[in-house]
Amino acid sequence: MKALLILSTLASLALTSCSGILAYMASPAGQVTTAAAGTLAKNLAKAGEASILRSSIDTLLAQIATYEAQPQPSGIPAQFLLAAKIDGLKAAVIAAQQQYKGLTGLGYPTVTSGK
Repeated sequence: MKALLILSTLASLALTSCSGILAYMASPAGQVTTAAAGTLAKNLAKAGEASILRSSIDTLLAQIATYEAQPQPSGIPAQFLLAAKIDGLKAAVIAAQQQYKGLTGLGYPTVTSGK
């Protein structure tokens, strides 16, 4: 009998809680809470994506610097291949920088190379 009383009390509390939550969510304050939670989730997703983009850009810039620091290879085909690698990485950096700016509204440092 005690167990039945305890279970019925817990069930009624659960129903009250559910109906209270539903009523709150339907209220103007609940709608504001829902909108704020949605905005927070979007901002967190943007921050995560921006962090990934920053990391990718930094990695690409480091790879460009590594290639540019290498001695110029002998032979025209090897020189063209190295130049193509560098140009391809620079194009990827520019695309990532544009995506970063579109996402955050902030510019990202451009590739500065003397070559």
